[in-house]
Amino acid sequence: MHLRLAVVLTLMLAATPVAAQPGVQRPIHVPDDLPRVQDLAPTDHALIRTSVDGQLRAFRRHDGRAAFDFASPVLQRQFGSPEDFMAMVRREYAELLQAAIVEHLDLVWFRGYPTQRTRVRTDDGQTVMALYMMRKVAGAWRIAGCILLRPPEGLSRLGGWGRHG
Repeated sequence: MHLRLAVVLTLMLAATPVAAQPGVQRPIHVPDDLPRVQDLAPTDHALIRTSVDGQLRAFRRHDGRAAFDFASPVLQRQFGSPEDFMAMVRREYAELLQAAIVEHLDLVWFRGYPTQRTRVRTDDGQTVMALYMMRKVAGAWRIAGCILLRPPEGLSRLGGWGRHG
């Protein structure tokens, strides 16, 4: 019985990764009714948006070192170098490299993290929803993971897709 419980717990932990893992694509369920974060100070909300904006600006400048600096220590260890991190971003999060319009919607709880829900419109008019899971490290808000939600085919050019807030 104890072995069975240990196996179940191990599988549960393995099935809830926070960060994208290189080369791993799997469907992710994100409930529509995520609870809003209400127990953080307004300055924390602003600092979280500042971190997300800073990484997106670094992506636009193709500044891998600066973008990598916004990642949590766990993500930095996972990818090892700004070059490997940026290779993953180019492969799995290409829309973020072309962010032309960024709209921060709300701060919600997702997988135990305060998560900034952000709508991103690219240079070519595509719209995606980015869920930035955040972690406070030594007083600074760092990005612990990001899930990119792409709309069904054809809907991303409609301005209202993914409206929350």
